[in-house]
Amino acid sequence: MILARFLWFRWGWIALLLPALLAGCGGSRSNEMASMGSTISVMVEEVNVADPLNRIAARQMLKEEIFEFERYNPGTQVILEVLSSDELQKRLQYRASRGLAPDLLLLVGNDLLPLKKKGYISPIKLSAQEQQNFRPVELRQLQNNGEQLGLPVYLYARLACYNKKRLPRPPQSLAELIKLGQQGHSIGLDDSLPSLQWVYSGFGGNLFPGPGESFDRELLSNFLGWLRLANLQPNITFVPTGAQLSQGLSDGNFEWVSCSTRWLPSLRKQLGSRLGLSLLPAGPKGAAKPIMLLRTWAFGAQSSDHQRRLASQLVAFSSNVVQQRNIALKMGTVVPVNPGIKLPLKAYPTLGLIDQAVRSSRRLNLAQENQLRALGQPSQALIDQVLSGARPPEQIAPLLEALIKKAQLEVQQ
Repeated sequence: MILARFLWFRWGWIALLLPALLAGCGGSRSNEMASMGSTISVMVEEVNVADPLNRIAARQMLKEEIFEFERYNPGTQVILEVLSSDELQKRLQYRASRGLAPDLLLLVGNDLLPLKKKGYISPIKLSAQEQQNFRPVELRQLQNNGEQLGLPVYLYARLACYNKKRLPRPPQSLAELIKLGQQGHSIGLDDSLPSLQWVYSGFGGNLFPGPGESFDRELLSNFLGWLRLANLQPNITFVPTGAQLSQGLSDGNFEWVSCSTRWLPSLRKQLGSRLGLSLLPAGPKGAAKPIMLLRTWAFGAQSSDHQRRLASQLVAFSSNVVQQRNIALKMGTVVPVNPGIKLPLKAYPTLGLIDQAVRSSRRLNLAQENQLRALGQPSQALIDQVLSGARPPEQIAPLLEALIKKAQLEVQQ
């Protein structure tokens, strides 16, 4: 058994297991950690279909950040393990079952409630001074029942990306988007309900009505009717993945797509000066409010007090003004979470647009995130029926309304 562990884990984990071998079956994991020195492990999640250049840039920024942290904290070692979203759960379960859960997790999004339920992460307590490194709105977004389950690292946004050579002026409204399709311009949209939430918001719709808040079925019917009308246009195409939208714009198959700022590095490389960016089109009831995307820290539940202190120091280091400013300016695709930063937005117009998109985005709390995930697959069949013309929007609206309410009740239980 001991030999198998030595063969399985990388050399960095030898230091983790050695105290247990020397101490026999007696000692606690806390004592083991205290005797091993200043070593912490960080498990990093990467999106399965993320833009490859953005993934490389984010990984490089993290390595540079950790190098600086270790330099300012002599004797401290941070061991990184980078995994895809598909691999994360299996690896985390394996490690946690052996008492070797990571001290920190760097996650895409804020899927924290399931991790807390499984005992993989534990809440974070911040002092008043530590709270100053984060905007209160993002801290509240990662709270549940008064507990801080995660901390934001930086923010992504949803925008419109288009080919300026073929489409000189981007659409300002959903009605204009339809007209562009009718005029022969190729448009790409994601066909899932979570990704189309920004369209629904333009009709005044809300997928997350609060307690006692009435649900307007007419808005839902109008939203579904717009999807049906859009799909009737030969030049407007709904696709199942964001990767297809990004690749379609790069290859010239689309002139305009809804996009994530995560895709910008590759789009810039492929399109160069032809790449145009704008806010998403407004609807008849106002500006689009896309869901804001987070990169999130979470603390492992099996760390010793010593490791927790080191992990807290690393998170504090990553959220200070200098590190946050460096991340924003070097990557050029994210907005920092530290409220003390004033970015030179006039000198960096793309960052100015991303900042504007973030400010107009909808923030979801942890329960709403769970509700959105619960809606994803069941709602797809209903959306497909509207897009295919199998059933009219008026018939699908009450079914989708019931599904939304059911997901909301399940999350609340």
